[in-house]
Amino acid sequence: MEIIPSILTNSKDELASRLELIRDLDMTIQLDFMDGQFVVSRSLLPAELPKELARLSWEAHLMVQNPIVWSQTLYLLGVKRVYWHVEALSSEMVIPHHLSHIEHGLALRLETPIVALEPFITMIQSVLLLSITNPGYQGEPFQESVYDKIKELKRNHPHIKVMVDGGVNLEHLKILEKLGVDRVAVGSSFWKFGDPRTVLAAFRQATL
Repeated sequence: MEIIPSILTNSKDELASRLELIRDLDMTIQLDFMDGQFVVSRSLLPAELPKELARLSWEAHLMVQNPIVWSQTLYLLGVKRVYWHVEALSSEMVIPHHLSHIEHGLALRLETPIVALEPFITMIQSVLLLSITNPGYQGEPFQESVYDKIKELKRNHPHIKVMVDGGVNLEHLKILEKLGVDRVAVGSSFWKFGDPRTVLAAFRQATL
């Protein structure tokens, strides 16, 4: 199971300091983007991101109303994977050809049923399941109701990579591993303990 540190911020300085902390680690990071419409919070805009991102392995979780527009700018900064919220899409959505080589995934709020993926399932490679009730903020408590959604998704679409995002700590990792989760995003539980190398080792050890 892959551990992916997530960064949710509206501060250029905070983003720069966290990128510096993980610069030498062999890992993918996730940047969270919010437009103040899909969720109340706002993040940095794509145009405010540092060009050095192009040298890192990173993905984007887009909590925005127009994810295709945002993705076009992120593509130029080397994003490897994007998650669009199914709640922000119309059933006629088609991935633009110039974005087709990026890995595309869909994200679901905790209350959104798995069946909402059906119109898009052939266009995506992965699904992000939120495990908190109030997205857009770090430090929210993990909701165990996501376990049933994981089981349903793995049962109905076993080829899809599953990511869980929100409130995950060391105690949850063993259960998520047994349920077949492929990736886990960790936010405040990763950054608040100091040395990322030590924290990452602890998270990886918890999955063994």
